[in-house]
Amino acid sequence: MEYYNLLNFMENLTGTVFIKKEVKKSEKEDGKSIRESMATPLEDSSYVTSLLRKYNLIMANTQNSGATLKVGSSLSSVAFFYERLRNMVDYRGDHTILRNAIERISKRLLWENPAVAANTLKLSEDLIKELIWARYLKNDTFEVFRIEEISGVYSKYLSILDRLSESKRTFFGNKWRDWIMGVASSEVEEIINPKLLFYESFVEAVSAWFLGRYKITDSNLSESEKQIQAEIAVYRSLFRSDLPCVRHFLLKKNFPEWHKKGVVVDDVISSNFVLYAREVEINLQNKNQTRLYRFVQKQVPPFLILLDMFDKSSDFDFVESRGKLVEKIEEICQEKYREIAKNISTGITRSVIYIFATKVVFALLVEIPYDLFVDGALKVIPMAINLVFPPVLMFGIGMMIKKPSSKNTKKIESVISDFVYDERQETVAEFSLIEKSKRGFMYTLFIYLYMALFAVVFGLISYVLYRLHFSVISAAIFFGFLSLVMLFGFRVKHNSSRLNMEEGEDGFLASVVSVVTLPFLNVGVWLSSQLARINFLLVIFDFLIEAPLKSILSILEEWGVFMKEKKDEIIEAPS
Repeated sequence: MEYYNLLNFMENLTGTVFIKKEVKKSEKEDGKSIRESMATPLEDSSYVTSLLRKYNLIMANTQNSGATLKVGSSLSSVAFFYERLRNMVDYRGDHTILRNAIERISKRLLWENPAVAANTLKLSEDLIKELIWARYLKNDTFEVFRIEEISGVYSKYLSILDRLSESKRTFFGNKWRDWIMGVASSEVEEIINPKLLFYESFVEAVSAWFLGRYKITDSNLSESEKQIQAEIAVYRSLFRSDLPCVRHFLLKKNFPEWHKKGVVVDDVISSNFVLYAREVEINLQNKNQTRLYRFVQKQVPPFLILLDMFDKSSDFDFVESRGKLVEKIEEICQEKYREIAKNISTGITRSVIYIFATKVVFALLVEIPYDLFVDGALKVIPMAINLVFPPVLMFGIGMMIKKPSSKNTKKIESVISDFVYDERQETVAEFSLIEKSKRGFMYTLFIYLYMALFAVVFGLISYVLYRLHFSVISAAIFFGFLSLVMLFGFRVKHNSSRLNMEEGEDGFLASVVSVVTLPFLNVGVWLSSQLARINFLLVIFDFLIEAPLKSILSILEEWGVFMKEKKDEIIEAPS
């Protein structure tokens, strides 16, 4: 099979720096960069052989070799505790926490001191300090020279914000600033964690494998569009990436000039940025993406295991023979299966904390005042049910989640062997991106049946709540949080089944439960999106707690430096 160029778009990505290492004399004389070396195709046709070389190249250049940033750690526990508490309130996946922290902190620093936009080096240094305080980064390990690279990233993105005319800003709507700062934070994260470069190479390799094994039929997509849509679906499926990460991934592919080191933001670059940003959104909003993503999700479990094998192996001898490969797969699978229980517990705990914290705020601001002023007294039973029932239900959902079986491991072994040894089958599987028609008598009938089900379920529960003397407000809060619990439980179950390739049919009882809970899931989706927009807890955290807290930590940090200098002066004074 002809070699698929896994990193053809990276040769221009000199905006991201790898940690320096000592190189051979010939490498210095040739002046070949790490990125150029990574972009050089191998003669070997194996997906894994090419990925191994790129992985080793990246990892070999992630060793500390220069001066590192060290900050005072005496009060870092305060920042660490704050970040963990905030992350529990802001319900997000672990895989997006660092990028979100980078975006949030940089926005806050710009809000606190708009003049810092003209001094991106200070902005970058303050960002890294806060990440170290919060223990996203280890103290005294982050190399100082990379702060300059982060400064360059902020310089070009802030320049774009300044240069965009009002007419061009309309493309981004009311979220144009969030769009740009989100992509900027993804690029900064890539500098902090160079391994993300390998992840993108991995995505392209898996996409090439996927398009070689499955044929998209009944689609008006061109071959290039199929490739980009497959890469988006694989990227989202493998890493559960949020929109800023996917946008950054696509922007690098479509607009490599933007990521050149020292790029000058002029009228041409600014216009091209908007042009390619629009192209990114067009690709993300492609009507075929949702269906393709759902299909790809079912194919990626083996590649999650393979990615873990890369991360946890030192010599990669498992590619030498099938026996070693199968042994390694089984080892990693069993380890990941054991982690599922822990992840379920963590997910449920975070969900309960989020729901409980939000519920308490609602009770203080809405439910208790309503009971006191309208009914003249607190209704203890409804309030107790509202507080206790959601966590109990959430833990009950968690207990019903099961880990994958040994048959699942065998399926994973088969796919990974196909990928590693390029065992292309003679026949190519076909699948269609055309969804079933949403018109016709049967579809209309099902809509009315669903509406009737919705009314019956909510009607029965409303009657029970009425008999328990729930007020209108208490009942609304009960329905709201019941729907959120169902949604969060569904998400925890989905995340715990990411490694499951078995598609067992639901029994009668499971089917009934699915039908009854579906209305709540739909309400939960709507509520979750609305609460994300008006999460006043985050406003309290970001502006009333985080801003003054980080300012105090910064002042104490400078005070510590001052005191150390004074002590050094005393020690160095002649006796």
